Amino acid sequence: MIKLFPSFLFLFLATPLVSEVSFARLIKENSFAKDRFFGGIEINLQLSQGVPYKIWMDRDPLSLIIDFNVLNFNGIDLEKINQSKNIKSIEIKELDTEWSRLSFHLADYWAIENTEMSISPQDNSASLSIFLKSISEGIFSLTDKPNKDFSSNKISAIENNDFVVVLDPGHGGRDPGAEAGGYRESSLMLELAEAVKESLIRNTDFKVVLTRTEDKFLSLEDRITIASQSDANLFISLHADAVIEGEASGTTVYLLSDKATDKMSAQLASRHDRSEILRGVDLSGLDSQVASVLLDMARQETKPRSEAVASFILKVFKEKITELSSQPLRYAAFSVLKSPDIPSILIEAGFMSTSSDLQNLTTKKWRREFADSLTEAISRWYVRDKENKVLLRE
Repeated sequence: MIKLFPSFLFLFLATPLVSEVSFARLIKENSFAKDRFFGGIEINLQLSQGVPYKIWMDRDPLSLIIDFNVLNFNGIDLEKINQSKNIKSIEIKELDTEWSRLSFHLADYWAIENTEMSISPQDNSASLSIFLKSISEGIFSLTDKPNKDFSSNKISAIENNDFVVVLDPGHGGRDPGAEAGGYRESSLMLELAEAVKESLIRNTDFKVVLTRTEDKFLSLEDRITIASQSDANLFISLHADAVIEGEASGTTVYLLSDKATDKMSAQLASRHDRSEILRGVDLSGLDSQVASVLLDMARQETKPRSEAVASFILKVFKEKITELSSQPLRYAAFSVLKSPDIPSILIEAGFMSTSSDLQNLTTKKWRREFADSLTEAISRWYVRDKENKVLLRE
């Protein structure tokens, strides 16, 4: 189930590119909009086949907006599917030769709680399910956005070019990281970081900064400094290590802690921190002196926010990427996560010592799916983080 929040706009590609599909039809049977007995609004739209769509909440007028690509509404009386007292009317509008807009005009303030498009493997028909929850005007205004002109190619999920995401491709230069099958971790993580950057730029207005854009060495101190000088609002370090003992597979999200979750986590943290020694600057003594201070500062604000980011990432990845590790959330003393005022996480995208993970990491399609999933998770967290700040002020 895909969970979205107020005014959240995202492009879901349930089928191949537009040029590869024919016009789908809305089927009135099993299509409805009704009030749920336990609160909220449920909308179900039956389609002859899956199509790309965009969904968000709008203020003027208060509406749930869904834009469909290559979908035909001819001959459908949309008002007959409206069984909700909270929906004043339903309107269809052709935007251009390929896009059409379905507007559910609402009587009050609502947020998108869940949405999912399921595709039948038998006939490729699709069912788009949407659940709305009631919210206050204040929360709605937090992420409210005006109606958009979708004549441009850019689909913007979140409009805020003051929000800075720093992506840190692990290792680089004389520190190649793990190596397997002729691949270097440093090169694979640069490719993955570039895919995530492309997805963020395509789907949001966030500013995206890479700590490195070529195969060069950066110390951990350099990486943290880049994040700080970029006024980062979120720091994500990307890795794909290899385990020394035993086996490991799947994506794992790491948070900072002075106590490692397990022996493997401690070993990985120690190996990542070796780049300080490679540079000739051993910060181990300094770390031991300031670690408790950094952790105390993090616990006040940054640590809960980092945990929230990790939670959203794991939720989205569980929905869209099945290859999660057996313990997908772990803790370790990664020095690169020790910035006290920036929510920071480290993602082991996979383990190069495992053949299936290595195949994923070297596949462009998988990297794109990983990037889009991470973009969605960051966007969801961004909206929730702003909501939490408003609630704290209230």
